[in-house]
Amino acid sequence: SFIEHTIEFDSCNIFVSNEYAQEINFDYLSIIKKTVKELLQTLKCPKAEKFELSMKLADNETVHQLNKQYRGKDYATNVLSFEEDLDDEFADFAEDEEFTYIGDIIFAVPVVQEQAKQQNKPVEEHFAHLVVHSVLHVFGFDHIDEREAEIMEDIEIKVLQRLEIKNPYIERTEG
Repeated sequence: SFIEHTIEFDSCNIFVSNEYAQEINFDYLSIIKKTVKELLQTLKCPKAEKFELSMKLADNETVHQLNKQYRGKDYATNVLSFEEDLDDEFADFAEDEEFTYIGDIIFAVPVVQEQAKQQNKPVEEHFAHLVVHSVLHVFGFDHIDEREAEIMEDIEIKVLQRLEIKNPYIERTEG
């Protein structure tokens, strides 16, 4: 896999690779950039002053396989977040020691597109939500118990609001 793009901020580098063979119908790079920028203005990474992470855009098969292998779940989900490195292929990229590698995020593009359609919302908005959600996971947030889920959702809602995206936890109706 190759890195197509590095998004750089003062406090973080994001290595983005597109491993999805088909056309992607949304501008994922600019969405990642905008969304992470707002997230960083809302919240500091609790793990490190300066951090790096990778994001891959992949197909359902890839995500299905990883979900089964690491989570024991036999289906493709929208996004998987791995808090540390899976296979160290990216670990060598820590060009300078001040950046801490905090994790890998893998999106299943068709699932993201399909869910947006089902939820009757622009794919850009759904993807932005998943970006915030997955980065919070590699920051160490979780939603296993209700209290933590609430904290996580509050941050997501706040960041998305700054991007003028409606609260994703309120059911949207047609129209």
